[in-house]
Amino acid sequence: MAGVSGILIAPVNTIFYDSGFLIGLKAFVGAIVGGMTSYPGAALGAFGVGILESFASFQSSTLKDVIVFSLLIPVLLWRSLASQHSEEEVEE
Repeated sequence: MAGVSGILIAPVNTIFYDSGFLIGLKAFVGAIVGGMTSYPGAALGAFGVGILESFASFQSSTLKDVIVFSLLIPVLLWRSLASQHSEEEVEE
């Protein structure tokens, strides 16, 4: 899958030593949004992040990365508040 992604992205981007860093960060955001417990959920999350990025580039092309990465904060807050926390007992 990484090889196919590289073939598809190569004609669009120029090659630098950190070429895949921004793409990897956006993939991480997609995996967090979709849930890291399942591959289909992560793929759907990455698809959603791609759709958000394409619509964000129409609104403000200079802030499209900021819009994508700012999606991460409410998702992490929501997942943290929605999860069940248990208090640990400290043994002395």
